Formats: sequence, structure tokens, C-alpha cells
Amino acid sequence: MATFYEKNGGCIEKKNDEKWNEVIAKTDALLIVDKDKKNKCSGEKMIDARNDICNIIGMWYDLLLKTYNTHNTRLSYNKRFKNFGELYEEMTKNKSVEGRVYALAKDHYGMK
Repeated sequence: MATFYEKNGGCIEKKNDEKWNEVIAKTDALLIVDKDKKNKCSGEKMIDARNDICNIIGMWYDLLLKTYNTHNTRLSYNKRFKNFGELYEEMTKNKSVEGRVYALAKDHYGMK
């Protein structure tokens, strides 16, 4: 069993089972087939798990960056980092920044 959709301009229209042959015959049509699967295959499960892990890591990076910028009150605003990539790059060059990040990760988040 599957659900069929056709892109019509900016809209997506659901098509019944009898109409999908007509839709697929159109050379300029975008046809979306949404299989009504209850169980995901192992590949889908791995992709979902990877995406979840990446999302969690990204959230942790944002939290660590915010904590770093607010915890180090002696940092002037122009010394604060706008994103984790900048902070990471500075960590690779500056041992004191690396030490502060390590201390935050250990003291605030229990990481070793």
C-alpha cells in the first residue's frame, strides 16, 4: 500500500490509486510515493540514529559556546565567539582557550 502525491505548482496534491498511472505518464510531473511502512529497514534506522546523534552534538556545541561566552565574564564582547567552529579553531591554536573549554566540559557537564 502506498500514498501518491503530485506536485502541482506550489502545492502537493494527494492522488488516489486509480489516478497514479495518469500522473506518472506526465513527463513534467513530480510524483512522490509515500510508502505506508510500519517498520523501517536497518538503513533508515541507522540514518535516523545518525541524524539524532548529530542533532544532539550540535545542541551540545551551542550550549558549550553559550556557556563559554557567558562564563568567561572577563572576555570583551569582541573576544566572544560567534559559532563553535571559531571556538574550536581557537582551541587548536591557544592552550588557555582549550583549557577553559576542557574545564567547562568537565565541571559543568561531567565530561572527562
